[in-house]
Amino acid sequence: MKTISESSEVLNSKRKELLISLDDGNEVPTIDLATYGLTSYYNQTQMRDLSSSLHEKVLFLNNQERQIKHIQNENLFFMSKQIEALEFIRNNKKIILSAPTSFGKTLILKEYIYLYQPDVVVFIVPTNALAYELESSFKNNISFNEYEIFDKNKTNDKSEIDNNSNKKLFIGTQEKFLEIRHTLDEIDLFIIDEAYKLEDNVNEQRAYKLSKTFLDSQISTCKKICLLSPNADFVGFEDYNFQTFETTFNAVDRSIHIIDKEDFFDILTRNSENNKTILYCRKPADISDVEPNIDCLLATPTDFVASAEKEFHPEWTVVKLLKKGVLSHHGLMPKYIQNKMINIFNNNEDFNLLIGTNSISEGINTPTK
Repeated sequence: MKTISESSEVLNSKRKELLISLDDGNEVPTIDLATYGLTSYYNQTQMRDLSSSLHEKVLFLNNQERQIKHIQNENLFFMSKQIEALEFIRNNKKIILSAPTSFGKTLILKEYIYLYQPDVVVFIVPTNALAYELESSFKNNISFNEYEIFDKNKTNDKSEIDNNSNKKLFIGTQEKFLEIRHTLDEIDLFIIDEAYKLEDNVNEQRAYKLSKTFLDSQISTCKKICLLSPNADFVGFEDYNFQTFETTFNAVDRSIHIIDKEDFFDILTRNSENNKTILYCRKPADISDVEPNIDCLLATPTDFVASAEKEFHPEWTVVKLLKKGVLSHHGLMPKYIQNKMINIFNNNEDFNLLIGTNSISEGINTPTK
């Protein structure tokens, strides 16, 4: 089992320093940007200037080669460590990609799918909410228009999928995959997100199904298998001959501040005035306990608030929070309400506070600072 790893505390610290300087409007030398993997912040006008050194122009061209191809009409670039991961996936058949949550593992897999066009792709995710978001991101991107994207069969007839598009992309939970697996003879790329759950107690129902999904992928004729996980040890996988790409490189800076209990909700409210903010609770009942401490953040209810109050009981915590301008998310609410909450949080500037359980903690992309 091959492992790629590095100590990146110094790297991340220096990158943070440079990014803060850029954010403050200061000029940062091109060489520093290149050294610390921040070439996507090059001043392109400056780089085209004749006065730029040959070394700087070479660095600029190298950066252009790292442009993300499946996101069209935008100048977005991979970091060098992300390019290494992409090449690692291309060159190996059984891969464990172990990296922090903000490394961009899903983004890298999307780029691989776009560049190398595998015919049949299975993308297993741990929750329906994440499946919905991932499916939407593929369907809304013209780069993947050739793919038939699905999470289930309308019938049990295998020919239904076989007769459709030559390129197929299943996105869904392990439970849904087990329902449709018989319709797929050969899988070119099999992906399991949050794969560390393979080590969960197999006596637990969902863990058992995820493990069974994985084992089935070994038995079938998958051409390439990729396990995505935050940094975790994969014990007992040696017999499968997986190659591991492991990094602690973090593309997003994190700061942890301890808040006094007495000041917590005041600080939460102030932070939510101008910044997208998520408050995590351990279980749905905790959200109910939090609700009385939240002040009203939104004066005029939207149509969604009014319809939710009409459709559900006015004393339901979800409705009471909505009337205050606060979104919520947990596994016990209807799926369409979960999806609506995420969509509003991502796209509506009036709703900046989302209170939820770990149903929103596994890979769902939200624009929080």
